[in-house]
Amino acid sequence: TIDDLFTGVTLSLFQAEKGTTINLEIDRDLSAVKTEISNFVDAYNALRQAINTQRQTDTNPDVAGDQKAPLFSSRALAEVTSQLSGVFGSGAQGVSIDHQVLSQIGVNFIDRNQTDPLQAETLVIDETALDSALLNNPDDVRRLFSFDFSSSDPRVSLLAFNGATTYNAGGHTFNMSCSNGGTNY
Repeated sequence: TIDDLFTGVTLSLFQAEKGTTINLEIDRDLSAVKTEISNFVDAYNALRQAINTQRQTDTNPDVAGDQKAPLFSSRALAEVTSQLSGVFGSGAQGVSIDHQVLSQIGVNFIDRNQTDPLQAETLVIDETALDSALLNNPDDVRRLFSFDFSSSDPRVSLLAFNGATTYNAGGHTFNMSCSNGGTNY
């Protein structure tokens, strides 16, 4: 059994025959990817519904004055809302122009004409469009949700990045040298 050759792949070898070539066909687990996208949409919707709850007012004529949620006019809540809109409006860089925004893979905002104010600006998945994107352009879908990193040296790995990290089509170069002239870092 070999489980450390490819990430997420386990090979079970039963018999070796000298001079025989074996072809391996490995399929992507697109259902797992679809589940993770669904989990993302669910998490976003829960956040959006919490924001919507805090931005509500009750204009019930039987109650003196409008009843406003505790964070109705909060500047911090407005900033969070603005940041979320920016994420969905700007699109991802470094992917095909046909897959830069979530709507191009079937993740859309719900109909603006719906009547439940808690559902405002939440997302819904178009299963047919998402299935098509996953089957025909899985790498672009992955790039839409991930930050690509590669290194010419296996000893270097990306631990974290922040909002100041930007896309560069030519990649980024990180030069490292030892002060003692050695090869141990």
